Amino acid sequence: MHRGLRLFLIRHAESSANQTPHTISGQSNHVTLTPRGMTQATVLGAHLGHHRMKFDHVWTSPAVRTMTTSSLCLEAMNKAGGTCHQASLHGEDPRLLEIDMGDWVGKARTEVYSEDVLERIKQDPWRFSPPGGESQQQVEERMMSFVQDKVLPLAADPLAPSAPGQQPDPVHVAIFGHGFAIKCFMRHILESSAVHTWKIAINNTSVTELRWTMAHGWHLERLNDTAHLQQHTSELYKQS
Repeated sequence: MHRGLRLFLIRHAESSANQTPHTISGQSNHVTLTPRGMTQATVLGAHLGHHRMKFDHVWTSPAVRTMTTSSLCLEAMNKAGGTCHQASLHGEDPRLLEIDMGDWVGKARTEVYSEDVLERIKQDPWRFSPPGGESQQQVEERMMSFVQDKVLPLAADPLAPSAPGQQPDPVHVAIFGHGFAIKCFMRHILESSAVHTWKIAINNTSVTELRWTMAHGWHLERLNDTAHLQQHTSELYKQS
């Protein structure tokens, strides 16, 4: 019997790169969380724990900001009543990294996005890539490769309950990743135009949840959920 799947896509907390939005950062795997970002990650974990969340399997991208977010979030989640055992942590996978912006990293957006570049993006947003960087297509393909290789096979977990009439619990998987990479994954799930990928909001520590079953495939349950941040606004603004 197939268990089915609940997939939680969690964007990293605020990083130092998020404080300079007019500069292109791309992967920038070395950047760290801000003090407010560390609070965001802890608040998310406490919120998940309060709702008795459990994660059976967890992966992160190799970027410092996602690994730190994962560590702080899961520690707080376990303390608040959630469940994520050490054996559930599977480490990092480079397929979960943010889009590589190549030679544009560190440059001002106003310097890079000329009328000519914007027209080229408009003509083919799916395949356009900056010099030495990645396209939407490449990011989406590696994200889907990870999910197909590592995540979907878990939905057929042989340990699922098989008592007559008993519906097995779906396996819970969390991926701590990046804004645009999650957007590319969602574009695939929603089968939307590549023009619309940028129009999907994925904020820091937001939770996007999907369900997958053998019978019905993917269904979006919630997108860019940041209720935990709204409940702790005063605490977070102390860190700004």
